[in-house]
Amino acid sequence: MPQPCQALHGLLKAIVREYRRILGSSLAGIYLHGSAAFGCFRWQTSDIDLLVAVKAPPSALQKEALVRALLAQNGAAPPAGFEMSVVLARCCRQFVWPVPYELHFSNMHRASFEKDLPAACARMHGADKDLAAHFAVTRAAGITLWGENARTMFCAVPPAHTKPPFCTMWAQLCRTPGKSLCMWC
Repeated sequence: MPQPCQALHGLLKAIVREYRRILGSSLAGIYLHGSAAFGCFRWQTSDIDLLVAVKAPPSALQKEALVRALLAQNGAAPPAGFEMSVVLARCCRQFVWPVPYELHFSNMHRASFEKDLPAACARMHGADKDLAAHFAVTRAAGITLWGENARTMFCAVPPAHTKPPFCTMWAQLCRTPGKSLCMWC
């Protein structure tokens, strides 16, 4: 079995390859955020946090293919799996609150996607206040896996829309000895 950091790199490469194939010229960028971007990813407890910026809303078939790509990698993923949101690039560059999203996937909803993929994909769009914190974290520490640099893709999030306890928690977690698995270079 590969080391956790090698496994993470392999998973991300596979997802980027599939997402580029699925979205084509509509794809603006793929960004890793959360514990892996902060360098404190733990295979047994962390999920893989992704933001996918697109130039235009994905079709129903593209949404299904994006989720299928994650489900296909689930067996090789950490136990907490993936958390992925597809957002319009224009909303990344010019902040909108609450942040609209085109698709959201996480382990919490995995069973509904596995049960009825088209219906789950149709339901999983809307707006999410928590995405503001994800945007702020991605701009500050996110890793660009493909596309435009995270620091230019994501505009500054007004402080009133971020959650300081969230950012403080990440900073404390990453300063705790023994929490770091690997630094993403």
